[in-house]
Amino acid sequence: GAQIVSIVPDTGEFAANLIESNALPFKILVDVDLGFVLSLGLAVFTGDEVKDLYKNKMGIDLARRHGNEAWLLPIPATLVVGTNGKIIAAHIDPDFRRRMTIEAIRSALRTS
Repeated sequence: GAQIVSIVPDTGEFAANLIESNALPFKILVDVDLGFVLSLGLAVFTGDEVKDLYKNKMGIDLARRHGNEAWLLPIPATLVVGTNGKIIAAHIDPDFRRRMTIEAIRSALRTS
């Protein structure tokens, strides 16, 4: 009975492209102006060096992708939410390569 949902900081245009280009089998929600992650304290300012790297060396314009000039990035997080709407497990790590394991997610779901 569980569902997977991804929340991205991108505008609807970029979110739609993400879904299409990856054939994602789950819902993608758009966090306009990073309101959700800011409410959780999970956003960081990129700073001028990272902004220059993204925009001028990698061709990634966060202002265009996110629809604002804030140049904020969300900290990657996995939240397992119980049927009561409360977070029952969380994994938060600035290194996007380290994610909550499937077993940890399953365990949290079994105990809820």
